[in-house]
Amino acid sequence: MICSPKRRAIETVEPLFTRLGLEPEIDPGFDEIDRGASVYLPTERLISDGGDYWQAVVEQRWADIGWDSPEEFATRVTAAFVDLVERRPGQRVVLAAHGGTIRFILAHVAGLSGAGGFVSDYASISRVEVNEAGGASVFSINETAHFDVEHRTVRGVMNAGSMPGGEIGR
Repeated sequence: MICSPKRRAIETVEPLFTRLGLEPEIDPGFDEIDRGASVYLPTERLISDGGDYWQAVVEQRWADIGWDSPEEFATRVTAAFVDLVERRPGQRVVLAAHGGTIRFILAHVAGLSGAGGFVSDYASISRVEVNEAGGASVFSINETAHFDVEHRTVRGVMNAGSMPGGEIGR
């Protein structure tokens, strides 16, 4: 189990670590773009509630707010992913990270530049499959079925909500 050093990532997967009796391996390479920030604002609130913080983002004053530049971030995350693949051949690995980190990993695997237009929902699961030769492919993106532990609604990549009527009969 590999985890970003951010508390919100560790807390998200802590129940899984406990259940499996494992300790997370903290890897700073998978930290989010805001790794040096003293403040956390969810992305969807940056514009409305960010004030001077958002203005620094707009003006790309990364050091002023404790962010890596997008180029530094992409380089760090990609290098951490390549290193992980090389260190763990043939192993199943859980990586607990943040939306930006996940988007850059998915874009790298898909051969796209930047974040590749990927979206990562809170606490969603995306899977990457790596073959014996180290080649990787995106297996799934943004799985959220684990939120419906009783499996009473239809959810998935083709249907982000529930079926008309809401519940599935037993």
